[in-house]
Amino acid sequence: MNIENRSDMQLAEKAARERWEMSDDQRNSVVSQLVAIIADPNAKNREKIAASRALAAFDRLNVDQQPKSRTNVNLNLALSEKKEDLRRRIERLTGSDDDQGA
Repeated sequence: MNIENRSDMQLAEKAARERWEMSDDQRNSVVSQLVAIIADPNAKNREKIAASRALAAFDRLNVDQQPKSRTNVNLNLALSEKKEDLRRRIERLTGSDDDQGA
């Protein structure tokens, strides 16, 4: 895809936003052309803005494709100790089974 005008830039933005299927070479070519337009001192502001929007759409696509980082949290609750502590508290509040049987 050759980007020659704002309509082409808008089409590139739409392609990125809607995740149209394209090869890595095609994507790299479009991104390179968009960067060149943004860097061109002779480009009109409207062209630079359209190129920036399209480039942002491709950047969002890259961010969405990156694997989400997961943080594994090990709480290490020592459940058996907690369970035993709760059992003792309940026994103190209600009276232990040994006291009732004696």
